[in-house]
Amino acid sequence: MKNVTVKLSLMHHRGHQQIKIEFLDGRYNRALMDPITGRKWSRTHGCWYLPHEQSSLDLLQKHFNCEGLADVSHFTIRREKLLEPTTPIIEVDVDSNHRLKITILQQQTLVFEKLRNFRNSRFDTNLKCWLLPASEESLQQLEDTFPNQINFKIQIRRPDQGPTKIAKANKKIIPFNQVQQTAIDDFERALILNRYSIHTKKSYLSQFKKFLAFYRDKAPDDITKEDIEQYLIYSIQKKLISESTQNQMINAIKFYYERILQQPRIRYTFTRPKKPLQLPNVLSKEEVRSLIAHTDNLKHKCILVVIYSAGLRLSEVTRLRVRDINKGRRSLFIKSGKGKKDRYTVLAENVLPILNEYQKQYKPNYWLFEGQAGSSYSVRSVQAIFAKARDRAMINPFATVHTLRHSFATHCLEAGFSTAVIQEALGHASITTTERYLHISTKELNKLKSPLDDLDF
Repeated sequence: MKNVTVKLSLMHHRGHQQIKIEFLDGRYNRALMDPITGRKWSRTHGCWYLPHEQSSLDLLQKHFNCEGLADVSHFTIRREKLLEPTTPIIEVDVDSNHRLKITILQQQTLVFEKLRNFRNSRFDTNLKCWLLPASEESLQQLEDTFPNQINFKIQIRRPDQGPTKIAKANKKIIPFNQVQQTAIDDFERALILNRYSIHTKKSYLSQFKKFLAFYRDKAPDDITKEDIEQYLIYSIQKKLISESTQNQMINAIKFYYERILQQPRIRYTFTRPKKPLQLPNVLSKEEVRSLIAHTDNLKHKCILVVIYSAGLRLSEVTRLRVRDINKGRRSLFIKSGKGKKDRYTVLAENVLPILNEYQKQYKPNYWLFEGQAGSSYSVRSVQAIFAKARDRAMINPFATVHTLRHSFATHCLEAGFSTAVIQEALGHASITTTERYLHISTKELNKLKSPLDDLDF
């Protein structure tokens, strides 16, 4: 494991003396700094820092295992000293859908990044944990990655060892057989070659694995159309899946049999559920104004203003580049939006002053909204910014970042712009998607007079 040299020095920052912490290998080293309480990152100085206090020196001395630490000091550490905690750092359980549920006990960025790189891993925002397939492969990878650092809450039955790791939930984890695993590998390879998005790949792969797990006693080639329909009926009645999940199941199964096994398309024609007409959540113009007014930070305000100004998706605002802004034409270029489609959208005149002020103060280099160390701003950070402003403004508590996009479309429609123009700005593949905002717009509805107004009571 490579050694890391740490340099401490004093600097004046934000009106106070601070302890400047630099890594002389030129790296960001977030994983090494995460366990230090109160550490902050200075974008101006490009370094970590702590208040110049004795408690900070004591904290650094304990964390870096250094004796007699002075204000100005050079010392060398080995990474594994910091990255091998003596207590468990993750907890492994099984959820109701027979998936491995991984909870991080000690919040360290390195642990998060390791789990992110696991095959077929997914973070569940509701459960606040990582989910992995309940397979021997997942368990082995966990034990290899976090040796002696796992708190198992499940009982695992292995063919060569018998029951191990006493558990709360007595679940039996059955790995896929060789034929099924080959089908899964072929399925994943085809998704990659077809250049499907990462979200589509995860969704399809997850649905296909659930399907194969349902018919463990059958080879994929031997499963009939009637078997597939029986699986769909079971999922609808017992698992209470939604219409969109049912469509995902059908798409994943059809992809395997029609695209990989090259079987006739007509053979795998299934009844599609009628998609419910769900109207998007929309804020009024006053609520949008209040949301922006309750955002104090210049960068945060600029992010929200740009999203609403152009009707951007969450992923699109985080991937905006400085060169994508055309202030002269008042337009934004969206590179590889949903469906890998480029498009141009509008940039409001009112955005320019705040955008100019933001660029002058923050001086973004490549990404318009930079995260720490020059990376693109994270999706979760934007969500946190919106949630904080929403709660401060005390507006619709069910609103999300995407609500700003819906609000943009509805307000444009109410202003008299055609659905075709709005479709182009939003990047919708079908005009039908844009037309749903007709059901939300109050422009025509307000002209309707209720018959109750003619009654005296």
